[in-house]
Amino acid sequence: MKKDIEKTKHHLIAFPDLEHLSASIKQLKAELSTLILEHDELLFIQCRNIEMQYSLLFGELEYKAFEKQCESQRLKRKIDLIQMKKNRQEVVNIHEIESQLDIEFESYQQQLMNEMNRIQNAIKRYQSETLTDKEAVEVKSLYRIIVKKIHPDIHPNISPDKLELFYRAMTAYDNGDLETLRLIATVISGDSIDGDIGDNKTIFKLHEKLDHQIQKLKASIENIKDNYPYNTKFILEDEKQINQRKQELNTNIQLHQQLIEQYEQRIDELMR
Repeated sequence: MKKDIEKTKHHLIAFPDLEHLSASIKQLKAELSTLILEHDELLFIQCRNIEMQYSLLFGELEYKAFEKQCESQRLKRKIDLIQMKKNRQEVVNIHEIESQLDIEFESYQQQLMNEMNRIQNAIKRYQSETLTDKEAVEVKSLYRIIVKKIHPDIHPNISPDKLELFYRAMTAYDNGDLETLRLIATVISGDSIDGDIGDNKTIFKLHEKLDHQIQKLKASIENIKDNYPYNTKFILEDEKQINQRKQELNTNIQLHQQLIEQYEQRIDELMR
């Protein structure tokens, strides 16, 4: 009898009452929901807007600075290759050297293309912004409702159909597609936010999973804030910083232009 009592006590300690666990799960879901909204707004709204503003302000100068840097480095490498040929008393074939340089600097060309695409995307985003302030508030409000009802991290047993709806909602939120968000919100309007979450053992597993997702999201949020484009926010908020950045880029462009002229002159001397 005494052993049975001890077992019962142990059971009660290991598995608290279902009501207490359910309340704990609700708190974790609420915290996770808040973090998801913060994360997605940072990633899809704030970072996109920051990158757009940054690209509109500095994109052209950054592209030109990198282009000049690539050109100067290519010319410097060209000098090295010509000099090597001459030191070996070999015939200098400029076409062969240029072909070799094309291969060596292929990654630089790809970076230039990526930079140009980033600038063009920023311009497109700027030109396509049509939501009013009221509509932007509605977009956030609808997405908040959708996250609470069908986000797979909050509702791990969600049906495939609802999961597909959620992914469509993410895309719509990213694109500022108010009509699609309205439609999805209407489709799930009759769904209950809180469903049956199972027995004690299931709840413990869910508790562990929710806590893991919370820590993972917190780390992701910090990572977003520490990296581009969010870490350029302080520049965009300060006119002095903006002017300083532009001056730095212009100085960089002038420096590499001077190097280009020097290298071109040196190549002419070598080829005489």
